[in-house]
Amino acid sequence: MMLEELIEFLKRDSFQDTEAGLLSFPAYVYTYDPSKEYQMREELVTLKKRLDRPKSWQECLVLNIYHEMIDYLENRKFGNQSMWQLLLQNESKNTSKVRKDLTRHLHSNEFIEHLNAKIKEHLTVDSEKNKSYVFIHGWGSIFPFLRAHTFLNKMEDKIKHYKMILMYPGQYKDGYYVMFGELESDTIYRGSCLNQLIGDQ
Repeated sequence: MMLEELIEFLKRDSFQDTEAGLLSFPAYVYTYDPSKEYQMREELVTLKKRLDRPKSWQECLVLNIYHEMIDYLENRKFGNQSMWQLLLQNESKNTSKVRKDLTRHLHSNEFIEHLNAKIKEHLTVDSEKNKSYVFIHGWGSIFPFLRAHTFLNKMEDKIKHYKMILMYPGQYKDGYYVMFGELESDTIYRGSCLNQLIGDQ
């Protein structure tokens, strides 16, 4: 199981403590082999179930950033159509404009607030379980319209009382995250590489 080490690490009381670790910016990036994308998604479901057992007692939130994009655009209306419908209709007519519009929407404060509101709702619903972790995946599907480092920068003042974990299809090398093993980021993410933390234990 490719996420076994991650699961065991997340079960540790010391890491589940949201007041421990990167207090100034509690965001982490977990890299995985992009060729195992669908295996990762299946195991993420298993991870959520295993952390939801009495020993860990964690109620995790898992969000697919691509699905959240669609949800956000479907709920933004232009006349009697959604923005998502309009973008799909115009994709073949003016690809360049659609790509620019999509990038603009995903970089907007409104989209970030859409995600932040879902996270807040999850955190505030009464539960006997802990809510230390929020996982976000789907970065390969949404590339290049929203990069993970841009998202983390926009979330800088919003990640509080939980730890955000980005599931990243690539590798971490020399302070950079390389998506698909080919596309090198031009920015060092503020999020700490979770794979390194696990390896150092």
